[in-house]
Amino acid sequence: MGIQQLPINGITAVLRYKDRFVFEVSKPKYWTKDNDGNTLIGIKCIGGAPKGQESLMEALERELREEISIKAELTSGLSPFFINMNMSVIDPAPSSYFFPDAYFTWEYRHPSEHGVICTYIGDIRDVPKPNDVFGLVLCHPDDLMKHVIRQTPLEECDELEFWYTQKILVPLKAKISVLGEVRRLAVLYSSYPHLYRRIYFQCEK
Repeated sequence: MGIQQLPINGITAVLRYKDRFVFEVSKPKYWTKDNDGNTLIGIKCIGGAPKGQESLMEALERELREEISIKAELTSGLSPFFINMNMSVIDPAPSSYFFPDAYFTWEYRHPSEHGVICTYIGDIRDVPKPNDVFGLVLCHPDDLMKHVIRQTPLEECDELEFWYTQKILVPLKAKISVLGEVRRLAVLYSSYPHLYRRIYFQCEK
């Protein structure tokens, strides 16, 4: 199947509030363990899937209202790139990898799905409030990537600010597990720093 035939499976946003990025904390039932038995807490971007006749932008704006009770100033990419399943980047993306308005797109595969996720850049003016999500983490992107790469226990991640919608005991030795777009941001940070900085500086504007 050619990439031009792959459907859009979802839309997400790399969000910035002041000088920090805002990511979703996955629900505890999705947390896993590493080989040493330490809890791995999933971090991902906020998003979802279009409903009915929604455009991608309309769907993402709805997801942001539902999940964190805010409206973001969304920015589409002038020169989008594509990340495939083996984490290789095509930059700029050829027309067959391009979806309107997305800042970058990436190939997604699940046992029952194979498609493309469209990711936007967004700037938040109001304080984000976890609503229809388990929690949020606010952090400078470089701090997050540093801790992800080093597999730093949360008890040593003072720069990361976690907000939860309910009280929960998080193990001090727990570590961050990057999911979806955040996993791809980590790849960009390590292997394609010019693209990572492009995203970061776009959020700085």
